[in-house]
Amino acid sequence: MNELKNAALEILADRHPEAIPVIENLQKKHKELYLYFFTEDEFFIYRPLSRLEYKELVAQYGDKEELAEQIVLKGVLYPQITPQQLNDMKAGIVPTLLELILSVSQFGVQNPVIKL
Repeated sequence: MNELKNAALEILADRHPEAIPVIENLQKKHKELYLYFFTEDEFFIYRPLSRLEYKELVAQYGDKEELAEQIVLKGVLYPQITPQQLNDMKAGIVPTLLELILSVSQFGVQNPVIKL
């Protein structure tokens, strides 16, 4: 796993050197950070949401699509996304980021379930 992490950071350092100090600062603030590449030039750094953050978003945004967008806006740390940018993104980016953020926030079954 470290090889994959090192390769990803090497790509970032080569293609987006400005991202490295940002990531280092984010690592000081957040216990968990994740990186996802859509392409070598299109990537996002994101974090899991706490239960309280999730509950607050659910209470505030009743519309499913709006809730999804707010989860993405809250979970993505770099590059920072504005609500206006969401409409200009490729159609699959927001749903993919939503799935990734929810996954690292422990939604869904990730480990095998054992019948006893």
